[in-house]
Amino acid sequence: TWASPLNGATIENRFNDTTTRSLTYTGAIYNASDPRAKTAIQPADTDTIAGTIAALPLYRYTWIPAYEARYRPTDRNQLGVLATDLQAVLPTAVSVGPAPLEGLDSFLTVDRSQLRYAHLAATKSLTARVSTLKGRIAALSA
Repeated sequence: TWASPLNGATIENRFNDTTTRSLTYTGAIYNASDPRAKTAIQPADTDTIAGTIAALPLYRYTWIPAYEARYRPTDRNQLGVLATDLQAVLPTAVSVGPAPLEGLDSFLTVDRSQLRYAHLAATKSLTARVSTLKGRIAALSA
């Protein structure tokens, strides 16, 4: 769907992206978040999620020539996670789709919004820990 009541573009596919896997935009990207469209709403366990994020390896990597030729990334050297690592700890953030490159039988993609919200949970957990430690230091200093 390309027409949106927000005067923007809505991309609807199972990968939550365009088929070129490359999109330049200005402005904002909106995610559906209206609580009236949700059920079973409950607070997230931010401490557990923080532990998951802390244990998730971060890598520097270079795209293979076949990927680079097809998708033409602006920088073939990247920083990020591996979908297989993320799938092990946050399976809903990884989708398995058809292989876009010869020699692969499938292709893993990462739902960046799920990763972003997990990072937000980790930040909230760490912020609460810092606040608690500041309170303890203040109490000891008094």
